[in-house]
Order: sequence, then structure tokens, then C-alpha cells
Amino acid sequence: LTKLKELSSAAGKGKSKDKDSFLFDIDNNETATPDVILVDPARAGLSAELVTAIRKIAPPRIVYVSCNPVTQARDFYRFFGNEDESGKHGSAKRGSSFGHRYKLQSCTPIDLFPNTPHVETVAVLLRVDDGSV
Repeated sequence: LTKLKELSSAAGKGKSKDKDSFLFDIDNNETATPDVILVDPARAGLSAELVTAIRKIAPPRIVYVSCNPVTQARDFYRFFGNEDESGKHGSAKRGSSFGHRYKLQSCTPIDLFPNTPHVETVAVLLRVDDGSV
């Protein structure tokens, strides 16, 4: 609870300039380690830099809500592998600063818009504690 209050306090003081920089602030705050991070990005998905920041924060669980399965799959690839912020697979080596890897626990499609090709998905990713950091 204390850590949550510290995060709320940091957010309320305007330390973060935008939605992405708040996570970068968490990454730089050793006392703030969330148990779960929930992301619900726009159709473009998450930036490679934001995926790296989340991997460095290393919450045990990530809940990823998406309205675009294509960009969600791209982001899964970034969470699953050892790659750098440019998305180049294999360029980050074990023990690098790109953070923990994740594996997919579940992915549930939700049809919020019947009779259209659109589908929402809710996925749960679990941290892989394999010494990859």
C-alpha cells in the first residue's frame, strides 16, 4: 500500500509529462514495483520503447487489452523475445538491459461488435524468471 501511495503521489506531482513517461518514472524508482501492469493501447499498439520500459519494471503479470490483434501479436513478440527497442530480434543478449521476458498465459477474444470484423482481446502475460536479466 505504501508503494501505491508513492506512485499516486509521484503522478499527482506532475513528474510525468505524458502517458508513456509515467512508466519511465516508475522504472527509475526502485521502491515502486507494481504486481500487475494493465495496458489498453490505441490501434497502433505499444511503442518498442514502452515495451522495453515495462520489461525493465518487470511486474509478475501484464494484462493487455487490445482492439487490434495484429499490433497485439507484434507486441507479444517484443515481450517474448530478447530484442532491442528497434525491434531487432536477437540483438539483445542474455543479461542485457532489455528486461525480463514474458510468456502468454491466456488470450480471450471478446466480440463487442457483433456482425463486424472487429474483436477485442484480453491477454495475460506472465514474467519468465529464467535469469534473462
